[in-house]
Amino acid sequence: MDVLRDREHLEYFRIFLSQRGETSVDAPLEFWLAVEDLKSSVHNSRKYEAKHKRIVDRLFSGDTKKGIGHSPQCQGRKEG
Repeated sequence: MDVLRDREHLEYFRIFLSQRGETSVDAPLEFWLAVEDLKSSVHNSRKYEAKHKRIVDRLFSGDTKKGIGHSPQCQGRKEG
């Protein structure tokens, strides 16, 4: 997991995955990073709620072409 916590190593990991033909890694990695950031706000409810909403809107909205929610499996499953 240290690779995912270091920005430079994360970029090398993305390059490695793309060289292996992995094309859909950005959304899951972005989600993981967003959740890790969300954990730092657990004691501040206002920040926590704002970050949570941003994650849902950015990654699970059916309107986005980049997020996790764009996949057919996630359509119609957004809770809110």
